[in-house]
Formats: sequence, C-alpha cells, structure tokens
Amino acid sequence: MHIVAFASFVRLPSTQRRPRPSTRQPPFLSTRRAPRTFVRLCPGPNNTTLLQTSITTFSSRPRSPADTPRTLDLHAVIHIADPTYYSNLQHELSNTSAPLDGAVLYELILPSSFSYPTQVHGLREVRAPVRAPLDDTRRAHRMRAVAQADAFNPCIPRWYLADLSSEKVKSLTKQHSPRQPAPDPLRLIAAFLPCPELFAGAVAVPSRGAGLLVRALAAGDVATARRIAFARKAVASTASRAFASADAVTAARDAAAMSAVKAAGKAGARHVALIYGAWHAGHLCRRSENELGMDFVRTRWRTAMVLPTKKGNTTALVVGCVVAAAYFCYAGLDWVLTIESVVRTLEEGFDVDVDVTVRVLNMIGWYTVRHLLPYVGFQRWFDVGEGE
Repeated sequence: MHIVAFASFVRLPSTQRRPRPSTRQPPFLSTRRAPRTFVRLCPGPNNTTLLQTSITTFSSRPRSPADTPRTLDLHAVIHIADPTYYSNLQHELSNTSAPLDGAVLYELILPSSFSYPTQVHGLREVRAPVRAPLDDTRRAHRMRAVAQADAFNPCIPRWYLADLSSEKVKSLTKQHSPRQPAPDPLRLIAAFLPCPELFAGAVAVPSRGAGLLVRALAAGDVATARRIAFARKAVASTASRAFASADAVTAARDAAAMSAVKAAGKAGARHVALIYGAWHAGHLCRRSENELGMDFVRTRWRTAMVLPTKKGNTTALVVGCVVAAAYFCYAGLDWVLTIESVVRTLEEGFDVDVDVTVRVLNMIGWYTVRHLLPYVGFQRWFDVGEGE
C-alpha cells in the first residue's frame, strides 16, 4: 500500500507533459496605444499661440467584430472657439458623410422630442437647428468667439445623434449625485495672503504662459486675457479628466457613443467620424481599442483659437505694471495693518468681551469687503475653463 501511495504522487519524467506556449494573442491587444493629449497649446505663425484639438484615427483589425467600421476618426472638440474652427470642421465632415459608406456621429444633449428615429436601427437624427444656452453665447461673445451649438449645423444627411437625452441625463444625475470637486489648496492659501485678488489669476490659470495673461491685462485687452485664461483652463482640465475615472453620467454617454458607432458600422458605414467633447476623448480612445478592437493609426490637429502673443502698447504695459505694483503695495500694507490692529485689540484684554469681539469682527469684515470679495470676483472672472 505504501508503494502504491508513493507512485500515485510521483510521476516519472518520461510521462510528464509540459504545457506548450500559446501563440494566440488577445483579440483586442493593440500594438500602438492612442495618445494621451487631446488639447494643446503650440507656437503659431506671426507671434501667435495656437489652441488646438486632436483628431485621432483608428482602423479595424482582421479580427475586429463584424459591426466595426473600417476607420474611425475621433474629433475631440471644445464648445467655445473661433468661428473658423467650426466651419472647417463642418466642411471636412460633410465630405466624410457624403459617400454612401460614411457617417458622422456627434454629441448633443437634447430633449428626446428634438430627435427622430432613422432608417438605421439604433440611430436618431436632429432635423432642426439648435441654439446654445444663452450663458454660453454670452461667454463666447466676451471672448470674441462663438459657441459650438450656434455655429454648428447637424441637420445633414447621414449625421446622427450619439448622445443621451436630457431626460436620461437628469435621471442619472439624480440617481448618482456628482462628486463635488475638492477645494483647491492653492486658492485657500491665496485667500490669506496679502492682496489675494492679484494671486487669483495666477492660481486660477494653471500651466505655463502666465506672462501672456499678465501682458494682456496690463495692456487693457480684457477679451484677449479671457481667451488666454480659457485656453489654459481647457488644456489643464482636459489633461486631468481625459483618463480619470468616469462618473455615471460620463460613462453612460460614452457607452451611448460606442453604441452609435456599432450601429453605424452594422448599417454598412465603413468610415465614421465621432465628434465629442475633449473631456471624453481619453475614455473613447480606450473603448475604441478594447470594445471595437481597433488600432490607433495617427493624430492630426485642428486650430480652435489663435492667441496673439506679441507685445502690445508699451505705454499701456508700463502703466498697467505700475498700477498693479502700487495696488499690491497698498493691499500688502492694508493686510499688515489689519493684522496689527487685530493683535493690538486682543492684547488689550478681554475685560470688556463684547467691545473687543465687535471691534475684531468689524476689522475682519471691512478687510473682507476690501479684498476677499474682489478675490472671489476675480476667481469667477478667470473661471472660464472648458466644461460640460
């Protein structure tokens, strides 16, 4: 019995079978990964800086699903830009949808009554022009730009809606309350520094190139300053959200876009263009590779805004710098005197508690009116970044 038990646990080398290495590859393993940058700032001609958005091209593989288009162009767009940005986009995509095997899909949150079913199963179309919200139109006008919905015409044959209805978005928002962004520690620190209103621009506008913004403000060119602030925020917000974990609403909209791509491919569209906000570009690239089994081919760039970087009027620049320096000195002195007054009042003792408390609160309140309220106003002025 002992010999049999031993033999049951030991195999001779001649009877062992070594597993053969598998030569099969995962069906959706891409050899070239899509880029991670979808909005960028780059030097342009004639002393300008260009705000550009990406056009990422994917192609199908031999083992891709049957409903996968042959090529997919993912157009990452921003929702406020120069008029030529949308006119060039419209012209190029009109050529894409002109052939019978082409289709254009776009994002647009509308009530379900604004879209209509088409002969292509699973795809809907908009048959009347739409307008951007009034706030977006005004914000674009202040930057000498236009809103996407005001400059874009989706009522073209073989252009299909690839988004959720506004009713569905509201329902998802109620079910999954959006996460509140964490407070920016730099802004909190700036609120307690001397002259916080001058720190608002530097804190609110990330990335390099703050000198362009300072130069535009010093020259009194408010519209250009807004454009520069918007461009910097668009680049920073897209970079931070492109590959971050998606919330429920974003994930559902991305899934709707992929379903529209599959429906177009199943209907025979071999060349599909997908227009979506730059914030969605990272997730849509990953879905194109993993769900559709497509390979990244190349990236092209389209100019959304032209930002002048040449120096403005020298006299205005000097005057602006002098005024800013003088205001900084005044605000810094006011900050020091306010702290000294509060400390001196507290050192007098708390024999008359009510008088001391009222005086301290009065000093802090007037300082808040003089500086913190302008600081909050400056933050709102600079908060023009690209959003949903």
